[in-house]
Amino acid sequence: MIPTGTPPPPTWPAVNRLLLATIVATSSAAPAIATEIGQPDFYGRLEVDGYPQPQLIYRQPITIGRAPGERPPIYLRVPTNHVEHWSKRCLDYNACDERVFFVSDTWYKREYVPHYRELHRIEGADGHKLAGRRPREER
Repeated sequence: MIPTGTPPPPTWPAVNRLLLATIVATSSAAPAIATEIGQPDFYGRLEVDGYPQPQLIYRQPITIGRAPGERPPIYLRVPTNHVEHWSKRCLDYNACDERVFFVSDTWYKREYVPHYRELHRIEGADGHKLAGRRPREER
């Protein structure tokens, strides 16, 4: 018997609505991040070997946790607020316990993206250049 004055337990439709509202609120708070490297709005790890010298936000790598000295540092492009709160965001990039250099947006957009697209350029069926794909022979 339920004591008087106690609210009834929630019904499944109410629980589902609450769960849906939580999912929507959480997903809308996350920034839209491009998943393909070479796009101007890509954020993440960059391979800089063979590219123009990166322009760095800080001269020294930033480390959260213990970074093994024998591993080379990694290069990341992240939003400015992620750099400012790196200790809270490094896990998002699987970069805690790593020595991290942050590259500037200007360098990424002006140097890295054009170089990346040039290295990965092919012609589409309509004659336009397509970036991010290798020719069929190389696949």
